[in-house]
Amino acid sequence: MTKRIALTATILAALAVAVPAFAGITVYSNSFKAKSSYKAITKQSGKGKRCKREWRKKSALGVAVKGGKQNCALKTPVAGDSAQPDLIVKALAKLTGRTDKAARKGAYLGVSVRASRKDGYVFRVIPKARKWELLENKVVVEKGKDDAIAGIKKKNVLEIRARGKKISGRVNGEAVVSYDAPDPEQVRGTGTGLVYGNKHKVKGKKKAVGFFDDLAVQVPSP
Repeated sequence: MTKRIALTATILAALAVAVPAFAGITVYSNSFKAKSSYKAITKQSGKGKRCKREWRKKSALGVAVKGGKQNCALKTPVAGDSAQPDLIVKALAKLTGRTDKAARKGAYLGVSVRASRKDGYVFRVIPKARKWELLENKVVVEKGKDDAIAGIKKKNVLEIRARGKKISGRVNGEAVVSYDAPDPEQVRGTGTGLVYGNKHKVKGKKKAVGFFDDLAVQVPSP
C-alpha cells in the first residue's frame, strides 16, 4: 500500500485522476520559472564553499561543484510522514559545456528518495562515462554502463522509484536498475531531492557545472 505523504507545498494533481498502472500521481512539480520556485529547493548536505547553486537564466536550477571529490544534496518540500514511504522523483538533468575538462570524468547528477542528511537512496549518472550508480545510505549497491545515458552537453531525464523494498532507476525512459533492498528498515530517511557532485579529486578550483529542470515528485498509482 502506498504510504501517506506529508506535503509542505500545494498538491498539483488530484489523487482521484485515473492513471496507467505503472504511472505516478504528481504531488509536487517545479519548473523553476519563478525565484520562489528556485528557493523552494533547499540545501540538505555538502560543503558550502564547494557546492554552489543559482537561479539559472530564470528557468532552471543551476548547480556547480568546485575542487573535485564532493557530494552535494538538495531537498524538495515533499517528504513521507511514515517509515519507508513509496515515492518517485523525476528530473531533467544536464552537465554543461562549462564543466572543466579535468572535472568531467567523475561529475554526476542524480535524484533521491527516502532521503535525509545520512540516509537514502540515490540514483545518479556520470554523463562523460555514460555510467549509472544506485546508492543506499551513501554506499554504491548497483552500478553499470548504458547507452541510454546521454553525454556531456546533453539532457538526461532521471527517475528513481521506491515502492516497498523495490528501488528502481530509469534514464530517458529506459529502465536500467531494479534493486531489492535486503533490509529497507535501515534506510530511515523520508525526504526527496536532487544530488550533484564529483567522484574524483580535481586539482585547483576546476569545477563541474550543470542544471536541473522539470522536477516532479510523485506517489505510485494504487
